[in-house]
Amino acid sequence: MAGFLGDRREDLRWSAHEKRFFWSLTGAMLFVTLIAGKTHDYAFYRVQWEAIANGYSPWATEADGVSVPMNAYGPLHAVLAPLEPIYWMLPKLVFASMVMVVYAALINASKRAGLTNDRVRLVYLAVLFPLMPAVLIPVFGFGNNDIFPALCMALACVVLARGARTGAGVWIGLGALMKFYPLIFAGFLAGRRDGRLDLRVLLVALALFVLGMGISYLVWGPAVFSPFQFGHERGPKMLSPLRFAVSVETLRESAVIEHLIARNTIYVLAAAVLVGLHGWLARLDRDITLMMGILTVLLAYKIGHPQFYVSWLAVWAWVLASRNEGAAWRVAQGFWPVALFLSAYQTLYLLSKWISGDGYLGGDWHFIRYYVSLFFAPTVLWCVIRVRKDLFQRWQRPAGVRF
Repeated sequence: MAGFLGDRREDLRWSAHEKRFFWSLTGAMLFVTLIAGKTHDYAFYRVQWEAIANGYSPWATEADGVSVPMNAYGPLHAVLAPLEPIYWMLPKLVFASMVMVVYAALINASKRAGLTNDRVRLVYLAVLFPLMPAVLIPVFGFGNNDIFPALCMALACVVLARGARTGAGVWIGLGALMKFYPLIFAGFLAGRRDGRLDLRVLLVALALFVLGMGISYLVWGPAVFSPFQFGHERGPKMLSPLRFAVSVETLRESAVIEHLIARNTIYVLAAAVLVGLHGWLARLDRDITLMMGILTVLLAYKIGHPQFYVSWLAVWAWVLASRNEGAAWRVAQGFWPVALFLSAYQTLYLLSKWISGDGYLGGDWHFIRYYVSLFFAPTVLWCVIRVRKDLFQRWQRPAGVRF
């Protein structure tokens, strides 16, 4: 597995107990994936893939007279369509396997840092990602495709740590062709500790994204852009602070709230630029800027689906696995409450259906959808305050641009 991830050093070869633990956990989690079956978004994916397999556009809303759920994803989502006829759970098993690839990357990162991967350490690394309920439930349980951009972000961190800037850009570009948000994340890797702005990762990711979307346009036409319109028209969801705002009548009718919702994309991009600029001029570790940038973008985005945060969790876990000291490690440690909050929410989301039978956070549980963001944003702010000494450094004069 170390060789598969590009680590061929003799001292990085996995020991027998590492291999046993990894493959035993992999087998167990694939079994959980099968037991969970077709549920949540995965049921919608299947309808989309069946339509694609029958020759319809990936963004078709009707196929053979049957309504098709809106496809809010990029063209790579369509690549999985040929797998569904082979076995209806095969794409979900692919998603589950991606989680375990991230776990393998965490094991390798720990070894590269000179840490001993005894059984306690392997369990700790498993808790950081595959066994974290905020990952386990949406991927192994629901089969959300957000694990693909999360995998791409983790692998971008892995290759960038070895100096492969182009490779990091390729991974992020691929992630953006499944779910568009990773393209914004690429900019958080531009700042360097020496004060230079390194645009290689961003430019490569952007070039690959444009190429992929261009090819998709030639194949399927302007329908390839429909997810952007769909996202623009959607209202606030779940973890977005705007979700609570629209649940209060006096706030919902406010011109300010209507403006923030209608112009949400502008504010998300502005927040991203601000975090990236601070990371560059304050000369923060790029992993700190990446962690904080992803979290800021997702918190500012009105579609506050918790599964989006799997990408943040992948980067957060990689930072904790790849070191045991330093500013980035301290920041990641300080954000444990966010990871636990996301896990508690996903657990409650799942239990609500089991207990009430009225759907996920349906019936008497529906109020949670309105008020959860009222607690999530302060949790993030509390974590920022906890690690403020490592986050808020004085700005310094920039030292040029690198491509």
